[in-house]
Parts: sequence; C-alpha cells; structure tokens
Amino acid sequence: MKRRDEYVLKMQEKLDHLNQMITEFEDQAEKKAQLVQVKFLEEKSKLNAQAEQIHDKLNEMRVATEAGWEQLADGTEALHHALVASLHYFKTELKSHQATKEEK
Repeated sequence: MKRRDEYVLKMQEKLDHLNQMITEFEDQAEKKAQLVQVKFLEEKSKLNAQAEQIHDKLNEMRVATEAGWEQLADGTEALHHALVASLHYFKTELKSHQATKEEK
C-alpha cells in the first residue's frame, strides 16, 4: 500500500509539473498571438495608406489635363507596384507565422 501511495504521489507531482508547463506554453502563445495581432494591424494600416495614395492619384487623374494624366499614371503605377509588393510580403509573413505556429 505504501509503495502505491508513493507512486501515486510522485506521479501526481509529475502531472502537476506538466500542467504548469502547459499553462506557461499557453501564456507564451497568447503573448505571441497578441504581438502578431499588433503587427497585423500596423501592416494593415500601412497597406491602407498605400491604397489611399493610389485612390488620391486616380482622383487627380480624373480631373487632369490630357497631357498631365500620363505623368500621374506613371506615379500611380509605381504606387500600385509598391502596394502589390507589400501585400505579397505581408502574405508571406503571415504564412511563415502560421507554419511556425503549426510546428509548435
């Protein structure tokens, strides 16, 4: 009986320790998720600002002279390419984070 009680006690201590580790991992995961959320909101804000710049250029193009709209078009194309590159980068970062999260 004593041996069984000792075993149960030891195993309970091990289980308690493992449960504590699980709780710590959960806390760490929540902190990382919060950081990712903050990063997402920052990047989303940047992407929205880039999209707004393109929108402003399009409005300028609508009222520009025949000769002037072509110059605006060049700038708009550059902004468009920058936005597409930013979107691809952000998408890659999200996939990378998801892959890292799934590995854990």
